[in-house]
Amino acid sequence: MIPAQFEVVIDKREKRSCSNGCEGQFVTAPLPLRVLPKSIASDSLIAHIAIGRNLMAQWMIAVANQLQPLINLMKDQVEGYDIAAIDATSFHVMNEPGRQSQTKSYAYCIRGGPPDKKVVLYEYNAYSHKDYVDETLAHFNGVLHCDASPDVTLSYCNAHARRKFEQIEKSAKKGKAQVSTEAMRM
Repeated sequence: MIPAQFEVVIDKREKRSCSNGCEGQFVTAPLPLRVLPKSIASDSLIAHIAIGRNLMAQWMIAVANQLQPLINLMKDQVEGYDIAAIDATSFHVMNEPGRQSQTKSYAYCIRGGPPDKKVVLYEYNAYSHKDYVDETLAHFNGVLHCDASPDVTLSYCNAHARRKFEQIEKSAKKGKAQVSTEAMRM
């Protein structure tokens, strides 16, 4: 697979005149055969577009299954160190079997491991936020930077509180939001 590149391809065709002295008669070499003649879309672009999302999703599931032992080793690195972080982004999955499209799902970013073996994992979760964190980091004994509340020591994510102080500081006149300025500094 060559990453997306866009270029203009100019097809030059040989044009010849009649060799028997026929006046005004020219023969032009035919264009190469193409999937969509007279289209600006190349055959490779059409092939790229034709590979459906379902097929690509099936490939990703197959790759994930093959890489599960590696993912397990990476989780062991996270669980074996005393500091980790986990954060989720919610989104909706369309046409997921057994779930309504309006139901929230989550993509998690898990970071941890020792400094010489840092780990970053991304995982999909379709159920409860807290249950997922508790289950995913069941063997983790350390300080966890997150918004959830599993049964570990939390360092809590202060981004939510910080946002409020940031809004106050931006909307206040210079020097008039001393409390929020101090909170942002801290």
